[in-house]
Amino acid sequence: MTAKEPSAATSHVGLGRARQTAIFRAGALGRAPSIPTDARTLERRAKKTMSPTAWAYIAGGAGEGRTTRHNREAFERWRIVPRMLRGVPQRDLGTSIVGTQLCLRCCWRPSVVAANSDVIIARGAAADGAAYVISCQGCNPLEETAATMSPWPFWYQLYWSTDEALVDSMISRAEHCGAAALVVTLDTTILGWRPQDLNLGSLPFVRGQGLAQYTSDPRFLEIVQDRIASNPGRAKTQISLGALRTLISMSRKHPGSLRRNLRSGEPRAAVEAFLDIYSNPGLSWDHIATLRRRTSLPIVLKWILHPDDARRAVELGIDAMIVSNHGGRQVDNA
Repeated sequence: MTAKEPSAATSHVGLGRARQTAIFRAGALGRAPSIPTDARTLERRAKKTMSPTAWAYIAGGAGEGRTTRHNREAFERWRIVPRMLRGVPQRDLGTSIVGTQLCLRCCWRPSVVAANSDVIIARGAAADGAAYVISCQGCNPLEETAATMSPWPFWYQLYWSTDEALVDSMISRAEHCGAAALVVTLDTTILGWRPQDLNLGSLPFVRGQGLAQYTSDPRFLEIVQDRIASNPGRAKTQISLGALRTLISMSRKHPGSLRRNLRSGEPRAAVEAFLDIYSNPGLSWDHIATLRRRTSLPIVLKWILHPDDARRAVELGIDAMIVSNHGGRQVDNA
């Protein structure tokens, strides 16, 4: 596959002009675009449509939100100095990153807890000719989302669990599904302090959302069954409307029928197991050094900020790094 291979992605040549023309032609017939063309209106409409908990999770930053504000301020300081008379009737936006041929010089970032729409996002990424970084916290099993991306490339993003066998299982599945690179997130060894979520007592994972990569993983299911076997008497929970809603949400998201899940208690055990092993506070360079013997995929480290960390990554033979402060969602004032 090359960036110039015929596909839907090649429609990027002149795509902006074609879309403008289509909007103006529809406008002549009295039809305004259904999707706003400016980011601020789109954001306002999204906030109005989404639930308070969903908006808090998507838009909320860590701490007082300083990093979130500083990111936007820093971006707005960039300026474009246009150059004229270049004579470019056609554009080629293709490039290659760690051996992945792209029609766009970007990847679609992991979409955590995408509410069963990972395959829809993957379909959009494939139409754009962009690589989709499939999240470890997705709402569709990796195999299903990867099949949707085919033949376009995808990368797999890993949160390093405290269970090393689960880490190996997820890496193996990514390889089997044809991932073009392994992306390891470094800064989420614990969840950031996000007041918007905390004030609502809201975390999607405790309702069984965003666990599809886990509940479709054979090693994780072993952990769940071991947990059930070691605690046959289910812990009692105070009955409330909120508890019932959470139980139903867990059961709907878990593989299998709703009735079977409600009776088995497996969804709740899966959530509890996930919370116990989700991220590894002890993650260190020693863990990263093991990756070369655990996978043949190119390795990308996500959320590198300090030059010394970048040098260490190069010394370990890391193929690429993503320089980012996670949009201010993990460490405020980073």
